[in-house]
Amino acid sequence: MFVTREGEPPVTSFADAAGKDFEGMPGVSVTNAVEIWNQENPDQTINISYSESDTAVKLQRIEDGSADLGIIDIAMYNAYQDEYDYALQAAVIPEEEVEMIADNSYAYYILPMDQSGLRDELNEVLKEMQEDGTLTELSTKWFGQDTAPEADKFKETIN
Repeated sequence: MFVTREGEPPVTSFADAAGKDFEGMPGVSVTNAVEIWNQENPDQTINISYSESDTAVKLQRIEDGSADLGIIDIAMYNAYQDEYDYALQAAVIPEEEVEMIADNSYAYYILPMDQSGLRDELNEVLKEMQEDGTLTELSTKWFGQDTAPEADKFKETIN
């Protein structure tokens, strides 16, 4: 999600963000994507300042006008909004630009290596929930959009 201060024109693409101040953490996928955008679009650069600040602080800086723009996933945005009720707005990042950030935006459960039985059971339940539409229903209810992985993502276990 592109996050901007409430009442400002929404940012709906990297091109919309040109000239805006973005605070990013060094070496993370979102900041890397902004750096690549700037390299490939020297006449439409986004101003980057680097910070190790917590996301809550970065969102406060957008709210108070110290920064213009944040880029976070919808689950984090919703969680911080529920907790702090910032005067912010969010806009969905176009799919082709999401791919600049990461090849997918899925979250993964990380389990100890000796828990393969639990992993397999969890994967099976998630696969069933994807097949019957429950994952789509839940993600739409809680995140406002369908964030469920496609069926082919359930074919094999990564580890």
